[in-house]
Amino acid sequence: MRQHQDIAQEERERLTEIRDLLLERVIEHREAIARGHNEYAEALDDEIKELKREKENIMKWVTVGSA
Repeated sequence: MRQHQDIAQEERERLTEIRDLLLERVIEHREAIARGHNEYAEALDDEIKELKREKENIMKWVTVGSA
């Protein structure tokens, strides 16, 4: 967890937002699949992938910035 101590407040806040959004979108995605709303589920899947990419980019930046 040393890595997280080096993260600026702004990055911590955004990572928290991303985590919360990911949780919401995964739940929505499961519900959409269960209801047969495939187009909506695909849109949510795209949003989930984008949020994960953003999280990875932040973590890469933090890792490079703290090196």
